[in-house]
Amino acid sequence: MANHLVPHQPSNVPGRVRAVSSRPLDDPSKNEIGTLFEALRNHWWLVLASGALALFAGWWGQRNQLPEYTAEVLLQHSQDTEMAIFGLGAQSGTDYGTRLEIIRSRAVMGRVVDSLGLQVRSEHPELRTDVIQAVEVDAEAPLGAYVLRSAGSGVVLESRSEQTELARADGNGIIEGPGFRMQIDPAAIPPGDDGFAFGIRFREDAISSLQGRARVEPGDGLDLIRIRYTDNDPVHAAAVVNTISTAYQAHRANTARDAATRSREFIRVQMEVLNDSLRKVQEQLVAYQEQSQIVAPEVEVGSRMEALFAAERELDELRFTQTVLQGRLDQLAGAPAEQEGEILSSIMNLGDTYVQGASAYNSQYQQLISERRALTGGRFGMTAESERVQMLDSRIGSLVVSMRDAATISGQLLNRRISDVQGRIASLRTEVARVPSQTAELTRLQQLVDAVRQPYETMANEYYQAQIAEGVEAGDVEVVDPAPVPLRPDASQKALNMAIALLAGLLLGSMGAVVLERLDSSIKDATDAERASGYAVLGNVPLITSGSGRSQTVWLGQESFRSIRTNLRFAFTEEPRVLAVSSPAPGEGKSTVVANLASCYVDQGARVLLIDADMRRPQIHRIVNVPQEPGLSDVLLEDCELPEAVQPSSVNAKLHVLPCGSVVSNPAELLGSERFERLIRYLRTVYDAILIDTPPVLAVTDAAVVGTVSDGVLVVVRANGTDKEALEKAVNELRRVKAPVAGVILNGVESEGSGHSYYESYYKDSRSNDEEDRFLLQSSHK
Repeated sequence: MANHLVPHQPSNVPGRVRAVSSRPLDDPSKNEIGTLFEALRNHWWLVLASGALALFAGWWGQRNQLPEYTAEVLLQHSQDTEMAIFGLGAQSGTDYGTRLEIIRSRAVMGRVVDSLGLQVRSEHPELRTDVIQAVEVDAEAPLGAYVLRSAGSGVVLESRSEQTELARADGNGIIEGPGFRMQIDPAAIPPGDDGFAFGIRFREDAISSLQGRARVEPGDGLDLIRIRYTDNDPVHAAAVVNTISTAYQAHRANTARDAATRSREFIRVQMEVLNDSLRKVQEQLVAYQEQSQIVAPEVEVGSRMEALFAAERELDELRFTQTVLQGRLDQLAGAPAEQEGEILSSIMNLGDTYVQGASAYNSQYQQLISERRALTGGRFGMTAESERVQMLDSRIGSLVVSMRDAATISGQLLNRRISDVQGRIASLRTEVARVPSQTAELTRLQQLVDAVRQPYETMANEYYQAQIAEGVEAGDVEVVDPAPVPLRPDASQKALNMAIALLAGLLLGSMGAVVLERLDSSIKDATDAERASGYAVLGNVPLITSGSGRSQTVWLGQESFRSIRTNLRFAFTEEPRVLAVSSPAPGEGKSTVVANLASCYVDQGARVLLIDADMRRPQIHRIVNVPQEPGLSDVLLEDCELPEAVQPSSVNAKLHVLPCGSVVSNPAELLGSERFERLIRYLRTVYDAILIDTPPVLAVTDAAVVGTVSDGVLVVVRANGTDKEALEKAVNELRRVKAPVAGVILNGVESEGSGHSYYESYYKDSRSNDEEDRFLLQSSHK
């Protein structure tokens, strides 16, 4: 043993640890991309499973999907209607946003729901119009689920919840249920027990559903609006959009008529006020003339003035009537045929004074119209093609012709009367003008009468314009392109939906993989170790496997320790003499790492002493195959001399080993004693390198104590095993006691992707079995 302990003559100056920190981090974006790919590689099964599950869900959700049909109607807001001319009823909804919201409103959609009976919700939407020809649903109809079944020669209505018969269809296919009445086609009902199932929902629910499914959008041109609706039944889709356009037209027309009515009432009140003022000033004028003391010529002038005033009043009335009559005749000229009767009836309201036989014509017309409404009213009334309705239409048409002729003749007669009165007024004014004297008061009163008459006439004109606007029924909305029944179904979205489902599944799986990767706080690679510790990774030790690949991984391990030995030279300003090796927690492989690193030093010709300072769980004596006693604890307790405790390794005779020795109860006190420091100082003079295996840093304080007397501490962590927080705490503990941390060694790295493949490809033909045997690599986790 003495031969092994002959003092060598190395320099007595101990190594100094150079400030070592982890290399600068890469570009954050690249790190994030690398993290993503690492997560996908580690959890590829989750990504594929999520994609497959989403693809299956997309297929399953569309397996029974029926073809869909989209109907479209195009509307236009006209700007040249009577309401736009007079500024009545055209001020609301002039912008697109307001118009679109009006179409989507409950007022419009409610009309559609009531008209088409959309409270009926079919479970066979593609058969709706085939089975249901017409339907009426009460607004307060109760909720219910029903089914129509063919029973023998008829059709029965059953309650699906109670399985009871509620009604049978009559010979016309009409059947009534709780709160609804419908006409059906028995031949269209599906055979079998399933029948035609449908339900009744609340009116508000039907309106909300229609608001969500109807697409109302601005058109390509000015004042154009497109309304689209998609359904499995093409006939029903066309009926819905056409009914929406009709309901919107009616809503706009009613709104405009209401506005015109309010305007007309306002003008009427103002006309009454002006008429009263005109009457008063005219009375003042007449009173002045009667009270004036004038000679015979002046009296004559007074009589002429009265005749003039009377003629002017008559002319006002005639012009008033002429304005009304001419306005209605102008309206009649541009009105459709179905509105001519109503306009002529309003002309007849002027009375027999101005239209000969007006009362008789009007009475006869109202009677014929009432008879026609009685025949065609209701859902099941007569159509316009029935014989009785056509006879009535013929009589009405003849009467309309007679009324038009009477109105035209009345207009001509009225023009003649106006001309006669105007001539009489001109003559009277000429006679009055011949009188040489006329008082200033008389002139003032006459001017006052004229001043009041002018606004009165203006208001009269506006009044009858409002009457015309009130009579317009078409409103300001025109159906440019009504919706035909779509013949071709919409393009199928199944492939697109499945592609979207697949992408969504892959994305969700990728997110899950990233989350799982984030939740795994273990150290994966050198980058994780450097970030957690703040120190550089001096080397990666591959995971030693068993079987046919063991020889390859052992050789890779040899190269790893040579790399660590090389990196250590650059971690110090001078060659280090004493290196302590520890780990954050047990099981990181520190004992195996320190033994192999010591063997690497020996292979390079250095005199090396391997000390086992892990007195709580000693492993070095097992790895290098030497007795545990006597050892370090015996030397520190002075139970034996140092030469007796230092032993050559049976694996490599050039490697000297100081095992832990006898088990003691106070290892921390021994390692922190002055005798241990003196021992290390002495050993520096004997060996080129001293490697000390210490307990885990977080388990006990022994490693921190030993680290203070060493030139550097190597922290061993296990890939995919050591927690990042544990490494950070271990490094902080060493810093707290000012132990010089030299760097981190990453143990248990899988050879694939660790960079060792480059060694293998380059050196695979240059290594020998003899060289391999000089190393102590083991697959243990000591």
